[in-house]
Amino acid sequence: KRLFRQTSAVPVLALIDTVHTYTHSHKHSHTVLIHSSSLLRIMDYNMQDPGYAEFMTVMAPGHSYIGERRGLAERPIKFNDPTDFFNEEPPSAMVTFIIGGVLWVIAFGMFLHRVHKLKKRSPEKLQGFDLYRGLIACLIDNDSPYYTITSFSAISFLFLGGIQTDFQTTLIFMICYYAVVSFGDSLRVLMAYWSYGSLSEVFLFTEMDAGLKNKQAEDEKEKDMKFETMEVQPNNIYEDMGREKTIVIMIFITQMVLVSFVCIDIYRAETVRCMDGTPGCPVAGTAGSYGFYIMGIFQACVYLLGPKTSFGQSEQNPGFWLILLLASKKNGARILWENPVKDPRNYPKDSTRKGTLHDPNGNMILDANGDPKWFHQRILDPYNYTMWRRFFMSYLVNGVCFHILVHALPIQVASQSSFTGVVFRAVGMLYLVDLDDSKGFRLIITNKHSAEEKAEEEAAAEAGNN
Repeated sequence: KRLFRQTSAVPVLALIDTVHTYTHSHKHSHTVLIHSSSLLRIMDYNMQDPGYAEFMTVMAPGHSYIGERRGLAERPIKFNDPTDFFNEEPPSAMVTFIIGGVLWVIAFGMFLHRVHKLKKRSPEKLQGFDLYRGLIACLIDNDSPYYTITSFSAISFLFLGGIQTDFQTTLIFMICYYAVVSFGDSLRVLMAYWSYGSLSEVFLFTEMDAGLKNKQAEDEKEKDMKFETMEVQPNNIYEDMGREKTIVIMIFITQMVLVSFVCIDIYRAETVRCMDGTPGCPVAGTAGSYGFYIMGIFQACVYLLGPKTSFGQSEQNPGFWLILLLASKKNGARILWENPVKDPRNYPKDSTRKGTLHDPNGNMILDANGDPKWFHQRILDPYNYTMWRRFFMSYLVNGVCFHILVHALPIQVASQSSFTGVVFRAVGMLYLVDLDDSKGFRLIITNKHSAEEKAEEEAAAEAGNN
């Protein structure tokens, strides 16, 4: 300490040589460096000393002075281009927290207004699970662009303030937070599944449920007990119940691994290269990185509200899973689909993997040759392992992973050192999100056969084998 206060850079450089020689001649040199670094934290040293940078390079390689701002690396002492605007000081963490707090208050007011409108429109329905489903819908649905932008920006700025304060702790908290938030879509599907026995009974809340309203009209046909058939279009490979499990599991593992790599890479990259090539710049520690983070917020909102999500629809597609899960509660419900590559007639005659379909008049549907038309078939029940496994996979990939990628996009953009890098990062995120997207086979959900229809199907199978 006296050396720093009373001497110039020349004795400091001599001390550097002494410490360097000592640490490199002992097997516990790394420990010495760490302890030296810790000691320097409490020293009243002069950071303007010309020998400071070289001293720290030898005493604690890779160490960055953090002063009172725990968790955030200090800005480089010298930039390659000190006059570059992108190297200016960013707004402080306090300013960032204030911006995020103001936006959060506005978003909370919008949320209360959405809840008030919902209660006013249907006060008699909001009780029990329906009340919780309504609150979840008001909280996470993207049917209002202004609400989505405000709420997303509020959380993003609060996380940005956390990044400026404690980078790694904020990242861990962010991942945990979005793992919980992502469960909202799955939770409201399960609540409806536990509460209702048929889709026609389900109370719908927001404009995001428009597709379900059309399906409810189809489901009303079950009341005459003569005919019940509903067609649904899978939007990704996890919803495609006709897809072989091997490729589904391969894509699931690939997406989980790649998203994990993204999270690990972000966690480790507390410092990056500045726009002028200066190494050791903290994320959001310069005006350029801070500005890129704000640009990332805008890009993420485009993903949430643009054509990628069919203009605000949930990536988890809760409407599809609600239809499928409620259908499984009907004893012996069947899923039928056509696969032009595989002929279902090749299955054994008594196999449940193939089935026929009857029209509203009870007549078996025939193919172009006048023969019974066979479909690939899967029998649904509440304990169907494949259905629940796909539901869980969809939650992990299209819920947790999607939210982490979208909400981590501002951090990834802020870590770039060039404009082209920003473009590549945004395109790369889109690839990970779209990896499982596939329209798949159109599914027909129908009741189990009556005794007469079952006998007719068995006779058709026997005739086909002969």
